[in-house]
Amino acid sequence: MRRAAPIALTLVLFGCDDTPQLFDEQAWRQSMAECRAETEKSQDAGYILACMGAAGFEPLDIEDAPDICFSQQVFDTPGCWTQK
Repeated sequence: MRRAAPIALTLVLFGCDDTPQLFDEQAWRQSMAECRAETEKSQDAGYILACMGAAGFEPLDIEDAPDICFSQQVFDTPGCWTQK
């Protein structure tokens, strides 16, 4: 029983993937510009989310996102996105 706790703790620690993904802001800016330029739907939030998703980016989870991400500036703020 005493051996089970350290083994479980070791498995939990090594099973966690806390390594942050590198975020290429230049690639994000280019993808956002291309998504906005592709169509007249450039202000359509659903379209931008789908286009950016296809480019390999997704918005941060609610828990991880700064307050600015809940305003209309979400699409202009690279800090509101993560790279897949």
